[in-house]
Amino acid sequence: MMVKPFEDAVVAAKVGEVTGPVKTDFGYHLILVKETRVAEQPTLDQLRDELASVVENAAITAKIDTLTKEATVTREGEKLDPAILKNSALID
Repeated sequence: MMVKPFEDAVVAAKVGEVTGPVKTDFGYHLILVKETRVAEQPTLDQLRDELASVVENAAITAKIDTLTKEATVTREGEKLDPAILKNSALID
């Protein structure tokens, strides 16, 4: 996995030529593509676990977002005067 500007530069690069500089969140890069290969497309069985994980994570995120939007948060002591904390008589 590559960040978008880096990936775009790699895809556009010609074999044997230096490309760049390319700026990413990680700095500046010079890219040299030495060779290209055609990758075999994975089968559904090879991707099944990864896809299930993506779907599961999306469902969990959606549920958390729903619960967060519907939640009412109260913070006891929010209006507490910080000067009270300096009162050592309250420790006993």
